[in-house]
Order: sequence, then C-alpha cells, then structure tokens
Amino acid sequence: MLSNPLKIVSILDTLGNDVRMDAQLWEIQEMAVLAQRLDSSKIKHKVFDTSTEECFMRKDQNGAYILLPDGGNFDRIREEIKKLFN
Repeated sequence: MLSNPLKIVSILDTLGNDVRMDAQLWEIQEMAVLAQRLDSSKIKHKVFDTSTEECFMRKDQNGAYILLPDGGNFDRIREEIKKLFN
C-alpha cells in the first residue's frame, strides 16, 4: 500500500474524519517514495500477545493505544524491542 501513493490518498479520502494524523500530505508522499525503495524481506515484526506476555493495552484520553506492563516494569517490553534492532 505505501508504495502506491494513489492508494494512500484514496484510503485517506475514504476514512475522512475517522482518522487523525500529524503527518502533512508532503510527508506522506515522501514516505511513499521511501517505501518504494524498501526491501520488505528485511522488515522485522513483533506482536505483543497481551494475554501471555504480562502486558496489556490501554486507550488514552485521545484514543491512542498504549502498551503497558503489568506491575509497571517495562524491562520485558524493552528487551523485546531491543531484539528487533539486533
């Protein structure tokens, strides 16, 4: 999707006021150009399973989802994120 700017504009147009972004149109266009050069085989993914990894999702007052650890200790989350960059 990111490699096709027309799809991005079409999706944003369809979503209308249901999605709010801080990005300007020129920034979205620039991301689309970068995405075209992206080697997708090097993308790393991590899904935090909130039912087994001692963490949970919470929605803040603005509607953004936040990953929080049970007990307030972020060590496990930090370690998992570090693994993505190694």
